[in-house]
Amino acid sequence: MEIDELKKIWVSLDQQIGKQNIVKENILKEVILAKSDKALSRLLNFDIFGLVLTIAVIPFLLFVLSQDVLKPEILRILLWFFIAYMIIDLVPMIWRMVLLSKVDFSKDVAGNIKNIQRYNVFIRVEKTITFVVIMPILIFYLVFPVFSMNLELWRAGALIGACLVTILFAYWQYKRVYDKNISSMLKSLEELRDLKEE
Repeated sequence: MEIDELKKIWVSLDQQIGKQNIVKENILKEVILAKSDKALSRLLNFDIFGLVLTIAVIPFLLFVLSQDVLKPEILRILLWFFIAYMIIDLVPMIWRMVLLSKVDFSKDVAGNIKNIQRYNVFIRVEKTITFVVIMPILIFYLVFPVFSMNLELWRAGALIGACLVTILFAYWQYKRVYDKNISSMLKSLEELRDLKEE
């Protein structure tokens, strides 16, 4: 009699432990999904903000060029260069947003990991192009007038300051926004994959 009662108690406790493990696993999945969704929202919102800002700035820059207020010709060339860069950069911006919109945490983890890794590779290529090509051109065209033309001290300081602010913003953008959120999502998706395998 005591053995039968002990077996029933044992089975009951075993079932309760099993239910608790399932509840803990579901809570862990929800926490991981919430963290991933938050990182995805940050990236998508940042990309949307960049797209809207780019679309808004292009007409303004074209207006500035049409007013013929930029006297050193090198500044007009620089402005044309950045307008062309912004127009060309619209396609990768839209492609990044399409790639992020394919991420759905309620679906296949492996597919999401693949999309996030493709997004990560794209961001790394963009980062390399920005710091190896775009920034040196920016520095050359912003610093060149300082040394070649006798600009007032405040204009020279403004050009160098603009250059430094642009470099710092680009570094912050890639390091704190993209790298941080991409690594957070990849880590969370790896944890989800490990949970599903168990």
